[in-house]
Amino acid sequence: MNVLDTKIKEGQLVKETTGTATDTAAAVATFDPECTAFLLKNLSSTVKLLYSIDDGSNYLTLEPLSTVEKIRHVAELLVKTASGEAEYNVEYSEPQ
Repeated sequence: MNVLDTKIKEGQLVKETTGTATDTAAAVATFDPECTAFLLKNLSSTVKLLYSIDDGSNYLTLEPLSTVEKIRHVAELLVKTASGEAEYNVEYSEPQ
């Protein structure tokens, strides 16, 4: 069971968005209220995806064709690449 399955059982909404990250940081979604969990997939087979959950102060690396799941309260999820473009998919939960 992934983190989003747990949030669904708690009665939370799960939403999804896709996009393309570049070397300029961009928010994948504005969470209102904060998201409580997310599952981020790097769909690129060659480019590393960088993501931040602390307003861009720190970025973590998501290797090509990898997934990360976190149970965290997040106001904004930022993505970018060091160079090139990387497509991504993110699913996230919000309280109803």
